Amino acid sequence: MSCQRRSCNMLRRGSLTVLAVIILYWAAFAGPQLVRLMALYHRGNDDYHILTEAHLKVAKNKKPRREVPRILHRMWKNADFDTMPEAWVDAYSRCKTLHPDWEVVLWTDQSLREFIKDNYSWFLADFDSYKYPIQRVDSARYFVLYHFGGVYMDLDIGCIKNIDPLQTAVGQKGAMFPLTNPIGWSNDLMMSSVKHPFFRNLIHSLHSANQWYGSNYPTVLFSTGPAFVSLQYFTLSKVGQSQVFTLTPSLYSADNKVRFFYHMHGSTWHGTDAAYIMWFWQQQSMIQSFLSIQIACFIFMVCIMVKLRRRSMRRQQRSRRDQ
Repeated sequence: MSCQRRSCNMLRRGSLTVLAVIILYWAAFAGPQLVRLMALYHRGNDDYHILTEAHLKVAKNKKPRREVPRILHRMWKNADFDTMPEAWVDAYSRCKTLHPDWEVVLWTDQSLREFIKDNYSWFLADFDSYKYPIQRVDSARYFVLYHFGGVYMDLDIGCIKNIDPLQTAVGQKGAMFPLTNPIGWSNDLMMSSVKHPFFRNLIHSLHSANQWYGSNYPTVLFSTGPAFVSLQYFTLSKVGQSQVFTLTPSLYSADNKVRFFYHMHGSTWHGTDAAYIMWFWQQQSMIQSFLSIQIACFIFMVCIMVKLRRRSMRRQQRSRRDQ
């Protein structure tokens, strides 16, 4: 029994040590962003302007303040549909059929780079410097929507019905992002009017966010992905925040009759590190307690060292006097 207990204690201590090393590693690269993300999580949804089913009914009789153009932007590595998963091709075709009076644009890696080069050459160096292809796609989404306006949808999102009512309602503010789990916005579905101020803020914030954050997942997340977008929203004034709608899950991803979209398997940019980070997030209360204990121990050790140092200095002073 004692051997088993000793083995369990060693395993527990080893797990905590590994946990501490991993946390410290990511904290060294993305510490401020992680703190801001946790603060955002604890603030809840009070700062969002939630777009609900009620807004759709009211918007029917209102003139848009910032009209969202009827352009549906999709992105893939090339224009060959044979290289795309069959379910995604079906979803693409269904969305196109449901929106006969919309312009549907399929952007490719090549056409996106040409677009950046021709219209936003000041960003081309950052665009080419990204380590992961998804970073180029993410960043290009914001430029495309800022420049042309319209709706961006990931290819793993399908349309259940025509989104004209949603496009009309978003026109009251001119921009929209969906609320996602466990925190903030997703950038897999976005709407924008032409030259919307929040998208202007996004494209001009990409350069400073272009950093390495320790591994694949946090680097994409904080440099161009959902966390980048979500945290940028909370740098805005109350007036700035009032210009962006947040789409309620009941219209976005919930399993009900009023939603506009359905979702297939995606997140192709997630690496193995994503599983670790999601586990950490689910265990955040335990991790916060663990870190609090570690910080308290560190402060205690510093106090002891300072006290011992002062005692040693007093002894040296006494020794000199005696001499």
